[in-house]
Order: sequence, then structure tokens, then C-alpha cells
Amino acid sequence: MLFVQLDFVTTRSRLLQRALSRLYAALAFFVGTSVSIGLVAITSSAFTLVPIVLGLTGAGLLLYAAFLLIKESRFALAGVNEEMDFMWKRGKEYGPPDLVEKGIKRARWFGGVK
Repeated sequence: MLFVQLDFVTTRSRLLQRALSRLYAALAFFVGTSVSIGLVAITSSAFTLVPIVLGLTGAGLLLYAAFLLIKESRFALAGVNEEMDFMWKRGKEYGPPDLVEKGIKRARWFGGVK
């Protein structure tokens, strides 16, 4: 169980690091786009392709970072599910018999308890 958790946490930390670096790069490209738009407006229209390329690169990096964060959230959910399954197995094995027979109360979405 510990090594499974360690694997999930390691994968999550690497995905988060990659996603954050892509988000920071996207932010830098969008700032570069704003600066290049200002420079093109001041100087001439000879470099009009620069803001377009910077903007599209920033948008692509944001899209990639969003996919990485979705993947990371799935790893987080898998890790939490593993932990809950482990605790349920241990709880059923070592828990007091009256609580094991009773089970858990599941809350409904719109109020009330089953």
C-alpha cells in the first residue's frame, strides 16, 4: 500500500511540475504578445507575424497544461480511491463488529441520509 501511494504521489508531483512550467511559459508568451503588439504599433507593420505566433504558442501551452492537470487529477482520484479501499479492508478486519455490520451512512445529494 505504501509503495502504491508513493508511486501516485511521485507521478502527481511530476505532472504538477510540468503543468506549472507550461502555465508559466504560456503566461510569458502572452506577455510577450502584448509587448510585441505594442512594438508593432509603434514601429511599423513589418513584424505583424510575431504577435500572432506568440499568442498561438501561449494558447497551445495553456491547452497542454490543462490536459496535464486533468491527468494529474485522475491520478489524485486513483490515489484517494486506493487509500479508501485500504482503510475499508482494515476497518472491516479490525473494526468493532457492531460498526462493521452497520456500515456507513451515505449522504444524498439533496439532503437526507440513507
